[in-house]
Parts: sequence; C-alpha cells; structure tokens
Amino acid sequence: DETKTPAKETSGDSRYCQICYENETTPDPSLGRRGTSLFLAASHLDEDVARVNADVKHDGITTKFKVPINDSSNLTFYTGMSDGMIRIDQYLNVGMVNIANQYLDMLYHRALNPVSDLSIRAYSGITDINFQLPVIRATSPTATTTSIEYPCYPESASGLELQHNWLINEQNFFIWGFDLRRAVGELPRYSTFTTVTVFSSPAGTQTINVYNNSINERYTGNTSALYIQDEFKPNKQLTLTMGARYDNHSIYGSMLSPRLGMVYNLKNHPTVFKASAGKAFRAPDFSELYNQQYFLAVLVQKQEGKELIPEEITSYEAAVFHQLNKKTTGRITIFRNKMEHLIDFPFTAFAFTGTTFKPIKREYFNQSSAETKGLEIGLEKSLTDNLFASLFYTRLNIDDNNNIPYIPDSKISLKLNYNPVDNLEMGLNGTKIGERRSIIATVLPSYSILDAYLKLRLSDTVSLSVIGRNLLDEDYEEGPNFMTLQRQSVQLRIRCEL
Repeated sequence: DETKTPAKETSGDSRYCQICYENETTPDPSLGRRGTSLFLAASHLDEDVARVNADVKHDGITTKFKVPINDSSNLTFYTGMSDGMIRIDQYLNVGMVNIANQYLDMLYHRALNPVSDLSIRAYSGITDINFQLPVIRATSPTATTTSIEYPCYPESASGLELQHNWLINEQNFFIWGFDLRRAVGELPRYSTFTTVTVFSSPAGTQTINVYNNSINERYTGNTSALYIQDEFKPNKQLTLTMGARYDNHSIYGSMLSPRLGMVYNLKNHPTVFKASAGKAFRAPDFSELYNQQYFLAVLVQKQEGKELIPEEITSYEAAVFHQLNKKTTGRITIFRNKMEHLIDFPFTAFAFTGTTFKPIKREYFNQSSAETKGLEIGLEKSLTDNLFASLFYTRLNIDDNNNIPYIPDSKISLKLNYNPVDNLEMGLNGTKIGERRSIIATVLPSYSILDAYLKLRLSDTVSLSVIGRNLLDEDYEEGPNFMTLQRQSVQLRIRCEL
C-alpha cells in the first residue's frame, strides 16, 4: 500500500551465524618455543528486507596469525575473503549486485630499544562488483526497449605504511611515518549513441542520445603521505600535542592536515581542561571523479573542466572535566565544525513539462558547505556499589544554509549498568533523537530508542548474552526513502571456550 509511509511497511527476517576459533601457545624458552596465536572466524548472513523487497546474503572468513620472530619483534598476518549479494525484487525481479572481496594484511613490529619502536604494514585487497541490471531505453516518444546488462567493476587497493615511535625524553614523545597507497578501478565508458526524437511540436523538437553498451575504462590513483606528531610535557600539569600530515595525490593534488591539542590538569584540583583544533579532508573516489550514470535513456558524461576537489572540514573543540565527588564526574564540551566543498549531486526526474523534456541526471559537484556547532553536557555517577548511571545531552546549532540532512538538533542518552554479582551484568540504554530535516527539507519528528542487555557467565568456559534492540519498535526515517534499519530484535549469544 503506497499510501502508507514507508516506515509502516518495514518487516522481514534475518538469520546470522558466526563461528570463531582461537588458539594461543604459551612461550617456553627452555624448549626454544615462542608463543604464537591463531584466530579464525566464519560468518553467514541471510536477510529478507521486506521494506524494499530485497534479499541480502553475505558470507565471510577472516584469519589472524601472529608469529614472534625474536624477543623484540613479531609478525602478524591478517587475511580474509567475503562474498555478498543483494537482490532488489522491485526492479523487474532481476536487479542484483554481487560483491566479492579478498585481502591480505601483514604487520611487522619491532622494539628497537626501551624508548623506541618501529611498525611496518603492507596490505593488498581486491574487490569485484558484478551487477545484473534491467535497462530501459527510449527508442521513440512512445516506445522503449528492455534488456539485461551485466556490468563488472573490479577494484584493487594496496599500500605500505611505516611508523616510528620515539620517547626522546620525559618531556617529548615523537611520532613520524609515511604512507604510500595505490588504488586501481574500472568504471563504464559509453562512446556510441543513437539520436532519438522524444518530443516534436510546432514549438520545436526535443531529442536525446541513446547510448549503447559500455566498455570499462581503467583509472589509477596514487597517494604518498608524510606525517609527524610531538607530544610535549613542559610540566606535570600541561601536555601539548602538535602534528601535521601532508598528502600528495596523483589526481587531486596535495593537502595539508594540521592538528593542535592541549590538556591541562589543575594542580591539586580534580579539574581537567582540554582543547583541540584541526583540519582534515576527504578525497573524491573514482565513482565521484569519473561517474557516468544513465537512467532510462540519458547518460551524463563527466564534463571537462569540472574536476572535483577534496571535501574539507575544520574542527574546534574545548572541554572541561570535573570530579564532583568520589562517585560523580561531570563534563562540558563545546565544538564547532565547518565543512567546505561538500561533494553532492543535483537530481532531476524523468518527465515532460509542456514542450520540454526533463531527463534524469546525476553528476557530482563541489556544490555546498555547512557549519555545525553545539554543546554537550555529561554526568557519570555510581549510584551504589553495583549500579552505575550516565546521562549525556547534546544540543546542535545547525547553519540555516546547511545542506546535510538527517542531523538532529538534540540528543539525550541515559545508560544504567547493574552488576548484582560477579558473573552477572545487565543494563538499559535509552536514547532520544530530536527533530531533523529530511532531504526534501521536511522537518522529521523526534523518536526514542530503548536497548537492553544481559550477560551471564554460566561457568569458567561458558557464557550467555541476551541483547535487545529497539524494544519499543520505534519507526523513524534515517535516510531518503529509507526507514528504520534496526527494528525490534532480540539476539541470543553463547560463547564456549574449549
């Protein structure tokens, strides 16, 4: 029933299973044996998401193996693979995407001396994205053709990272490192088309280009970065942190990300002041840089001279922490975030307006900026020896010209944790999210979420957990045409240590 709000149509079942195995050997110098550790995990997800008529399946395997080389160094391997599928029934019952991923990550760590250590990381990963898409093309003002296409977009990423930590003296802790990355991806490219008349009248003729099947074009991006950070303690009360990272990318150029921080403890007083300021950026990905989308019959080619630049965010934060008494701690935080060059796309619908043909278009631009600032107040208290409570309130003041939807103007969270005996723990988490603006500038109402958990250790090797999510079964919108992702659910977990 499309007259209902999508939130009321939410239903479906999900089944998730995970099996883990962990083994650690104890080092024995007398036998010349060094301790090793192995961790294996396999998971399976099968979900029927009725709100969008979608089926979701996902299988994954991960492995971690740590081997000591000598008394001061070790080598850790991370490897894994996953395979996932999403089928959208509403797209002619055949819309589907399959994502397969494989990765290998190696980390070498060595203690050079008592005050210095070195870490080297090398990684590589491959992702294959395969689509099965129904395609509708207009061949005349009254006729269309339908076909199934199977585009495939492989991606790969690899990199090398090095970090050196050095305690120069009691006052200075220095960190430096470099980061090298390489990303390779393929996206569709359309070169041939047929011109079709879709509207003709005495006032004029409207035509569009119907693009033929695509071929993949390869894109490569290389990044090199260098960063430094120094933690300086001129006295026991004051700690200063200064750092910066310089990135150079083969496509969008170079960026500098500085950061400053300060922590000051009042002498003989339970009050701590903290302040920080920094600048960071998010680089556009291949899809945003070279995106070519066509819907029904219209393709938007990336235009020359409209290259994207990275999004930038400048943040400031100041906080005061104060211990009111032995059982109560409070804090106040103020913050401000300024975001510039936000990457987004204008969207127009496929329609005829009078004598004008209005196609669906999507092309990414640096088109907006936004600013958020606010206040957070927190209180943590031990009500009894076994009962703990925390209360946090956040108030956000959003710029009237803010183009980022779904940011609430306020948030209140209350947590209660109770430990009546050593082997039992339970708790309640309540959150109230304030009003926020949707993607079409409609004000969305506030909503409340209640979660609960219980953890019981049955023996030295067996433990039981019960976790309840959204116990009030609250409906709310959290994205354009996307309703509650986490509906009322109860999870039962059993852990057995062999």
